[in-house]
Amino acid sequence: MNIYSVLLILHIGAGCITLVTALIATLSKQLEAKHHIHVISGKIFAIAMSIIFLTAFPMSLIKFNLFLLLISVFSFYMMLAGWLYATDRKGNRANVLLIVSSIMLVVSTAMIGFGIWAILNGNSSAIPVFVFGVIGTLLARADWLVARKGGAKGKFRIAKHLASMLGATIAAVTAFLVNVVQLGGFLGIAMWLLPTLVLTPIIVMQSRKVQKTVQ
Repeated sequence: MNIYSVLLILHIGAGCITLVTALIATLSKQLEAKHHIHVISGKIFAIAMSIIFLTAFPMSLIKFNLFLLLISVFSFYMMLAGWLYATDRKGNRANVLLIVSSIMLVVSTAMIGFGIWAILNGNSSAIPVFVFGVIGTLLARADWLVARKGGAKGKFRIAKHLASMLGATIAAVTAFLVNVVQLGGFLGIAMWLLPTLVLTPIIVMQSRKVQKTVQ
């Protein structure tokens, strides 16, 4: 067994864990279960997302796969931003959010540029990279502005935590579907974008609900 196979096993295993723990963390809030269930599942989710990122980076270099690298960066950023929002109640780590959001702005801008270049050169499979680049730019810019103002607090902080973690979940689900369901052409592109189209409205609705109900 070579190093790539080991990394792949770790990557897939961590991916499965993220799907399960994301479901548990989300349902624990919806069903008003004990808070520690949400916290523990969230911690496991964050660790698994970190493993996905740490394995995706060398894998994408061993067998060059820019899509894998970019989606892993996107998902890791969303998880990290969500983690910061969850744990930084007073904005003490706003500078950390400022740094990581700045890095993500650079990466997402590169995703947009690469996506446009690839699409103009006839590579329609780059459309998801372009879309995630646009989403990443918008979200990272919003986080950057929050960090510049000293961090998020109160209901807004919880809503941002929810949106970021669900964004990371979208990326994890997307990667899972793309790797499990091998489709080409339009269907392949649709498979990339389906989780975003389905789950984004849920993020918006849940964020609004949190801001209205959290005291």
